[in-house]
Amino acid sequence: MITIKNYNFDYYRYLLVTSSILLFSILLKTFDKRPYVLIETILLTLGVLFSFIYLVNSACKLPKQSRYFLFFILYLLLYNLIIVFLRPFEVDVSFYDTLFFSIQEFRISTLGYFLPLLFLPLAINEHKKIINFFVVLAKISIAYTIFEQALSMAGFRTFFENLYFNSGVVTSNQIGIKSFGIYRIWGFVGSPQILGVFHLMTLALLLYSKEKLWAFLSFLCVFLSTSKTAILILIMLGFLYLLLNRKYLLFSLSVLGLLLISSFLYSFNIHLVSKMSSDYIYLQKFVQSIEGYFTLWVTQFDYKTGYRTGAVYTNQSGPLMELYHYFSKNPLEIFFGIGITYSFLHDLDLQATPFGVLDDNGDLLYMFLTSEFYILTYFEQYGIIGTLILTGVYFIYPILKLIKKHCYMTYIPIIFYISTYHYPPQISKIIMIFVGLSIWHIYMKDESEKENI
Repeated sequence: MITIKNYNFDYYRYLLVTSSILLFSILLKTFDKRPYVLIETILLTLGVLFSFIYLVNSACKLPKQSRYFLFFILYLLLYNLIIVFLRPFEVDVSFYDTLFFSIQEFRISTLGYFLPLLFLPLAINEHKKIINFFVVLAKISIAYTIFEQALSMAGFRTFFENLYFNSGVVTSNQIGIKSFGIYRIWGFVGSPQILGVFHLMTLALLLYSKEKLWAFLSFLCVFLSTSKTAILILIMLGFLYLLLNRKYLLFSLSVLGLLLISSFLYSFNIHLVSKMSSDYIYLQKFVQSIEGYFTLWVTQFDYKTGYRTGAVYTNQSGPLMELYHYFSKNPLEIFFGIGITYSFLHDLDLQATPFGVLDDNGDLLYMFLTSEFYILTYFEQYGIIGTLILTGVYFIYPILKLIKKHCYMTYIPIIFYISTYHYPPQISKIIMIFVGLSIWHIYMKDESEKENI
């Protein structure tokens, strides 16, 4: 006798639970990181695998534009898989070690790109509900950011430092640090720099949902995060908005005003530095951090040269220069890159592994290039081809779609792409689930579907 049973799986509830866990990930890690990492990895892996199975076996037809994103995903998957087989020929290492290290790196640095697939198995009548649920998640994150900054300013900063310590996000350079006169907080993202970028995404989502009050609070959180990266992206998006809405006069006046203000602040900072003045210290730090961002593309601090005198010098060995020197000696690799590097390992840890290979300059070949300019690390790993695909999917196509039809949701992948020119936002799974929502909405959601079914 054969007994066959049918089991129903409520995928919508799975996505609600997984998204909620990702939102509170930093707080959940404070108890013990290991159980949370295991649960998160299992949930996301099962969801992505289920989505792949659904994509292969489903009879539904995806919109034509979905092929751009699916090609990007397929490229990443095949590329990382091929590296697993090729690296044992490059390094004296077993296939098992290569597979293990690749899975570790994939989980941390690459899995986030696959999260848009999680939205594919949703039923048509669940599309609107899932967007409304993410609006609720955005509101919770905004309330928590305001709560953390308010309590920190009220004298409870050490409470949050102790709370986040076990989650691994607290570093010594963030203890008691202020910017613009307020504390650099972690929020649900776990990074002051990326927290502001996340709230730019919640701002776009709330504007799309016509939640004006919460959109204003999200705008406020961009500044409460003290993220200079997010503030500069906000200014760039403002210019883009004016161009898309053909407000050319206001755009020209805004650009002129920004140039005049930037010129004044730059000159004023030089004046204060030359006088060794401590006046307007937060203004000096703001201007110098922007100046340092561009300087550190091609230079880095040289502490060894000035060790005896206590001075700090710079040399021409920034990440952009490292890329130039490497690919000038290995020009054929510029098209597809050198393959994945291991960002989850520090240099001393990597040296102790079989992948601690040195290049011609005596540097670790498979050490991640930099955590400051993620786009350069991505270029090093995937080369010109991979970088062009990333740019097309997350920047060029959304811009073209905005020109055709303005939609605030379309700003989210643009925000993500611009932020890659500084920090690596793809590591944060809560950021990537919001990016995934927008990618699904842009590429894989049929625009002909009715809002109410």
